[in-house]
Amino acid sequence: MKLTQTQTQLEISNSGITNIIFGVILAIGGVAVAAIPFVVKNGAKPQPAWISLIGLGLIAIGALILFTARGERFTLNKGGNIDVNIHRLIGGATTSQSIPLANVVAVRLVTTINTSASSNQNGPSGRHSILSLVMNNNDLLNLAQDSSNGGIEVNGMNVSGLWAKAPLSKEAKQISEFLGVPLQADDSSSLAGTVKSIVGAATEAFQEHQTPNTVTPTTPTPTPLAPTINMTPPTNLPPTTPNN
Repeated sequence: MKLTQTQTQLEISNSGITNIIFGVILAIGGVAVAAIPFVVKNGAKPQPAWISLIGLGLIAIGALILFTARGERFTLNKGGNIDVNIHRLIGGATTSQSIPLANVVAVRLVTTINTSASSNQNGPSGRHSILSLVMNNNDLLNLAQDSSNGGIEVNGMNVSGLWAKAPLSKEAKQISEFLGVPLQADDSSSLAGTVKSIVGAATEAFQEHQTPNTVTPTTPTPTPLAPTINMTPPTNLPPTTPNN
């Protein structure tokens, strides 16, 4: 990621060359693996054919990365728009888009543990950051992502985050100051970020507990009474004459 700033313009560019290099290396490695059954001979016993299938799979993945690699350029013009230009490095297809700069309400930097960097609970680990712009409709415009290795992880928490800055933190601060919008930094990869999240959750729970519940008075609905039946026998009846 490269930043170029003037008084009225900030350009963010990602060349995409890293993906090209990675795709080429993967494809070359796939060719080497696929050729093993034809080059390496183990006496009269041929090498298993599934080795070639693995090589062909690596070639396919490398080719996919090559043909999907793209370069990105985001030009932030003060008082104007964000000009987004994305072009494929192989094939030359280009897409362009303009977004009003006034729609940006914040800069967000989310940092997490890079689980692929270490398979151990304790030892070296990595951190992965995603830098994006937050729009007024809560949509995100991803600008860049980056990883760093070499941190110390203890029981799933990167304790080196207490003194080491997250990847892209410097760029996020520069973009935030240029736009004049707040920086939302969410770092769950470090011990400090974990403690901050716990304290925030506890504070929110305490505030909810302290807020009195408002009970709306209800008017009882009258229950209709059942009609009463008078069971008292009449007293003014004429005397009855017995039949002979």
